[in-house]
Amino acid sequence: GSAISTAVCKNVVNGEFDEKVHIYVYDELVRSNYLSEVINERHENIKYLPGIKLESNLVAVNDLLEAAKEADILIFATAHSFIKPYCNILAGKVKSSAYAVSLIKGLDHIRDGEIDLYSHAISKQLNIPCYSMMSANSAMEMAQGKLSEITIGCNDATHAQQLCNLFETDNCKVFSIDDVDGVELCNTLKDLVALSAGFIDGLRLGENARVACLHLGLKEMMRFIKTFNPNTKLSTFLESCSLANSVASSYADKNVTFAKCFVTSRKTVQEIEANLLNGRKLLGPIVAGEIFAFLDKGKMHDKYPLFTVLHRICQNEVPPDAIVDILRKHPD
Repeated sequence: GSAISTAVCKNVVNGEFDEKVHIYVYDELVRSNYLSEVINERHENIKYLPGIKLESNLVAVNDLLEAAKEADILIFATAHSFIKPYCNILAGKVKSSAYAVSLIKGLDHIRDGEIDLYSHAISKQLNIPCYSMMSANSAMEMAQGKLSEITIGCNDATHAQQLCNLFETDNCKVFSIDDVDGVELCNTLKDLVALSAGFIDGLRLGENARVACLHLGLKEMMRFIKTFNPNTKLSTFLESCSLANSVASSYADKNVTFAKCFVTSRKTVQEIEANLLNGRKLLGPIVAGEIFAFLDKGKMHDKYPLFTVLHRICQNEVPPDAIVDILRKHPD
């Protein structure tokens, strides 16, 4: 949230928007001070974005309702596990004319074998439109003003232009397309491509095997998205949120680091999360599990051999080198 706020806060002063930007901050003690107070006094998020000067028109608020009640545009940039609790608080309390944009990856678990998108969950709970915004960018690099790209999925032309005006800067190019679901799904499923690349790295199989993994991973991604959302356009896969993001993530991503460690250390997912991510949950194995259950319910595992084996590896049902047989024998 703090990273994307750097662009938003600079752009709202152009006259189209109110100049104050409110950001909800879960108050935690950092160096004996509450984080919201630190952000407002020092204009820096010293815990999650250290060294980056935040704009003076960014106001940190430790009350979610207070932060959102007058907003015309709600930007959701939080861990997926907080979405439903936050929406429960906000339901019926935000402007009926407002709309939301979600930066959240992942799949909303409805029940065993049934999944949905978080943009859908937000829209249903708040009864307002919700669009998706995804990128392959490092939050720190964006905050530092380094060259980056963003893909927005928005099917309302007026809102799309407002969002472009809100997020685009000299060094951040925004591309808006009308495929809300496709943008969100591409950026979520790229975590599975990154996982597979990490297993290849951990097994020391080389670059040719990585290419084979990308080849199969992208095919399964496209097949799954067209199955889940038949209206997704082929052009969506050429956007930054899809092909480019998947390739970049196969080299530099937390899921790659995790998968390499999983192979070389023989530790469990939970042990690696505790050591590598300070106990935070890694999204890749979670998404792999949700996809596996979805495929299981629809009896579709044979069409998604790579996605299927990724979950089985993470669950220690098969060894990591089981991925090699998939690459050798996949039906495509």
